[in-house]
Amino acid sequence: MLSDASVKYAMRWTLMCGFLTVMLVCGAALTLAQENTIQVTVKPQEQQQTPAADEEAEDPAGEVKAVEPTYKDYRGVKIGMTADEARRKLGDKKADGKTQDFFQVEDNEVVSLYYTKDGKVRAMSIIYTGKNAPADTAVLGETLAPDANGRIYKLIRYPNSGYWVAYSRTSGDSPVVSITMQRMRAAATTK
Repeated sequence: MLSDASVKYAMRWTLMCGFLTVMLVCGAALTLAQENTIQVTVKPQEQQQTPAADEEAEDPAGEVKAVEPTYKDYRGVKIGMTADEARRKLGDKKADGKTQDFFQVEDNEVVSLYYTKDGKVRAMSIIYTGKNAPADTAVLGETLAPDANGRIYKLIRYPNSGYWVAYSRTSGDSPVVSITMQRMRAAATTK
């Protein structure tokens, strides 16, 4: 018979493997999204947004919305919050550093927080395994159609709020859901 410690270790190992798999899938999806081009409809001057780019690199392909985002925080942690404030909200961390913290919030829920050089949250990635993950409507405010393989992925940029949100769900009876938020920086404007 397995001890409680062995079961917890096995669950953490499984969760970490799932987390790494999802991170690889999200990376591949973002790479694919960056390679595809998007047609942008030019809006009247009064509706145009200031162009923005990701904090670390080029913006991945994603829909631009002028509306307020549906998903604004994770358990009270928001983009731009200090690392100390975020740590107080999430409690005991499993791995930490100057630029990243990793928290196992529940047995089937983990989050990675990424910080700027001055110690503010610039991005977060939340991974859910099992059936307690938020639905696409709770994150993006809309129902997403799965692809031919049953997977769901969409990224929406919110320039007025200064960040983008991506939702990804694998197919199957026990899907892995990944929600990623990342700060955007205002692009330089020329006059």
